[in-house]
Parts: sequence; structure tokens; C-alpha cells
Amino acid sequence: MKLMKKTLKLNKKQKKIVIFILVMGLITGYILYKKMSPTMLDNITNIKSNLENNSLNFIGLHIITLALILASSIFFIGPILFVLYFLWEVSCISFSLISFSSAFQFPGFLYGLLYNILTKLNFIICLIIILKKVTRIIKSIIHKEPFDINILKKEYRDILIALIAIILYDVFLYFFGGTILLKLCFL
Repeated sequence: MKLMKKTLKLNKKQKKIVIFILVMGLITGYILYKKMSPTMLDNITNIKSNLENNSLNFIGLHIITLALILASSIFFIGPILFVLYFLWEVSCISFSLISFSSAFQFPGFLYGLLYNILTKLNFIICLIIILKKVTRIIKSIIHKEPFDINILKKEYRDILIALIAIILYDVFLYFFGGTILLKLCFL
């Protein structure tokens, strides 16, 4: 918990970037919603049967995404990919909230909110932790600061903890996420 509180503190520049990502993501999600086909809205209204027949499986997607972003951070474009990926996630959250609201009105908005909290919150928090740790490592390399090996080990340990948290939570979602979301379908 201490790691999360310390890592999620943002300075003014970071807050401006986060606000920009949120606004752009909301706008992009709304545009995606407007471009959505009517058959997609039918799929959203059938969410209960979809959850009964399929598991929530984000494991492969998250592993591929993390591998690509972490590998690209070696080439100093990783932080840019992190920002673009956050923009994509905010767009997806915005799109799903608007879609659920359109299909089920206010109860749909509540369900969409709970759906996004359940499926995305842990992943996004861990991604923020990873981004800040990778950025700190890259800054130390660029500025050629004498980097204490113990601090470097701590940064990599924190990244590893975040990666393990993502994978464990994805396994939890695979086995229990659909059941939890089915129980929330009363909304």
C-alpha cells in the first residue's frame, strides 16, 4: 500500500498530462460510441448471456501489452507508448460507460462503472507504478547519474511486484470475474 501511495503522487506536469489523457480519452470514447454499429449495442444488451458463456480473459492481452511496452522502454519510446496505451484505456472506459448507459440508462451507467472498476482499475494502477519506475530508470541513464545498485534493485523489484499483481488479478478475473459481473446484472 505504501508503494501505491508513494507512486501515485503526481507533480503539476504529470497532473496536466493525466488531465489531457482523460479529456482526449473521453472524447475518443464518445466518437467511438457514435461510430458504433447497432448490432454492437445488441451485443451489449446481451451481456448476461455473454458472461454466462465466456470467461473474462485478459491474461494474454496484458502479457503482450506489458512485454511490448517494457521492451520498447529500452529504446526510450516506452514512456510514449505508456501514454498512448493510457489514452486507449481511457477511451475504452469512456466507450463502455456510454454504451452501457445507452443500453440500460442509469443502471447501465452504474453497471459500466462497476465493470470498469473490476476489470481495469488494478491494471491501470499497476501500469502507473511501472511507468513511474521505468521513467525513473531511464532518467538516471540519460542523465548518467551515479545510480546506487540497491535503488536500481528496488525499482526492478517494484516493477516485478506490479507485474505479478497484474497476472494474479487477471487469473482471479478469469475464474471469478464473470460470476461477480453476473451478480451485478441486477442493475
